Amino acid sequence: PENPNHPLYVETTDPLTEAGKLYYLHLVMDDNPALSEEAKNRIKSQWPVGSVYHKRYVLGLRAAAEGRVFPFFDEDPAAGYVVNSLPDHFTMYLAGIDYGISNPFVAQLWGLSGGVWYCIKDFEWDSLKRQKQKTNPEYIEDLARLCYVGDRRIAPDQVLIPPEEPGFQRELIQCAYPELHRARDADNAILPGIEDLTTLLSLGKFKIFHKCESTIYGLSNLLWDEKKQKQGIDMFLKGGSGAPDHAADCSRYIGRRAKHVLARMGLI
Repeated sequence: PENPNHPLYVETTDPLTEAGKLYYLHLVMDDNPALSEEAKNRIKSQWPVGSVYHKRYVLGLRAAAEGRVFPFFDEDPAAGYVVNSLPDHFTMYLAGIDYGISNPFVAQLWGLSGGVWYCIKDFEWDSLKRQKQKTNPEYIEDLARLCYVGDRRIAPDQVLIPPEEPGFQRELIQCAYPELHRARDADNAILPGIEDLTTLLSLGKFKIFHKCESTIYGLSNLLWDEKKQKQGIDMFLKGGSGAPDHAADCSRYIGRRAKHVLARMGLI
């Protein structure tokens, strides 16, 4: 287990080690003789320094997931994660939705150019902050407006929506906007999704346009849940109005699919 608070450690191996009945040998990734230098460098490039995954997979530590989920992420364009301009041409588009009624509703439009995914536009409606709750038809109108790049209407290859929202997915498939008809279940695997986002950002394959404030806020402010850590569980903090997890979830849905596309193209 990777979490230092896992019951296996707390209840079994740690007491045995302290009693001198079990020997703990700490190895790091570089100690693995089966890995070539090229393989080691490739693995290191996937896990940025400071992330819990670098501590675990590279340094071989039983590291707790605490603080920011993406501690390396910096909205300063000099860091490379946020860009001030977008490419002129995209070969594929993905749209993601984190559906909410009382919780915020978040949508993002991403485009693929030169082997890199760019967050082109985003939309967030926080009904508690705005003091107005929107209907599904109103959200569909918002999504239709999202599907424009400049003055050109585009059709995302997939519109990813949480699988627990089949009703809204049906409404998208049946709505008056053909560009929204490719609604699909998002891959909602939480920890693999966080790992994918970490890898994509670290490899320079995931970049956010500086006007996508909701997306930047989600990646900058998502925190690990300290209470869950004490139980040996990796999980980020979930919240309601104003919380960063809604935008981060939307990015996570996109990341799962985006990484699959890049892998299929041999670009990752």
